[in-house]
Amino acid sequence: QMDVLAVGVGASIGACLRHFTSTWAKSFDKGPAAITAVNTAGSILLGGIAAHPSIPSRWKLGVGTGFCGALTTFSTYSVDVITMLEAKQFTPALRYITANHMGGVGGAALGYGTVKYMLRNGKFKPKA
Repeated sequence: QMDVLAVGVGASIGACLRHFTSTWAKSFDKGPAAITAVNTAGSILLGGIAAHPSIPSRWKLGVGTGFCGALTTFSTYSVDVITMLEAKQFTPALRYITANHMGGVGGAALGYGTVKYMLRNGKFKPKA
């Protein structure tokens, strides 16, 4: 089915981008920062997709469920937090939790609000 293919293609691209970003950031000893960055970016994109009524459902599946779903990663974030807590790195863990939650929810609100604003002001024209 084409919907499954759309999700699979989007997920493949999102997962590869997350792996590249994480590997690159770890080379600078900034692994958790990469997870925060992809979680925030994915939330902004997904918020924008959710707000736009004219994006075809297959594109929403491919970009939203596939790409954003594979790019963002709650499981890696969760393990990072547990690892920090186990190492008694309480302040970095709290910063990481705060950054991911603010970046995720704030990013989704930013993407959603931006697209809604643009729709109201004629920047996007919903298809009939």
